[in-house]
Amino acid sequence: MADVKAEHSSDSPAAVQNSNVLPQPNNPLSRKLNKILETRLDSDKEMLEALKALSVFFTENSLRTRRNLRGDIERRSLAINEEFAQMFKGVKEELESVHEDVQAMSACCEEMTNRLKASKEQTQDLIVKTNKLQGENQRLEVRAQVVQAFLTKFQLSPEETATLRGPRDAPITEVTVISVINCV
Repeated sequence: MADVKAEHSSDSPAAVQNSNVLPQPNNPLSRKLNKILETRLDSDKEMLEALKALSVFFTENSLRTRRNLRGDIERRSLAINEEFAQMFKGVKEELESVHEDVQAMSACCEEMTNRLKASKEQTQDLIVKTNKLQGENQRLEVRAQVVQAFLTKFQLSPEETATLRGPRDAPITEVTVISVINCV
């Protein structure tokens, strides 16, 4: 039935006039043609760039080159992608090298941190011992000062000892008495 309606509509004079004036919008070929004709190349930068890139290697417009155009574009795209992959491989290797260096530095820093902690623990013990020894030293110095003061006060000097041990038959003089009194 649809075929019958299409035949009747195409036989009508209005349908014949429309087909002469405008292409049928249902026809895919006419839609593509209209789309191409409506495209403004001067405002479509992507299309201009694509045409410039195409003009570099598509110089001859022949049947053979048009047939091989798709293959040429694919080979060129593949070559560009391979070049990009090679360049990216170099970047990847450099990044892996940097990553290895960073890991080595991290391990070194961790080792240094552990060594610093161990050193701090040892130093802490040494500081505690040093503080104890300094306290002991101060106590001993105070004792030494007390002993020195005691000895100075209550011990006879060599002169006083010589006077007291002097000859027994030596006469006692006023100097002798004063020196003995000073001793006491």
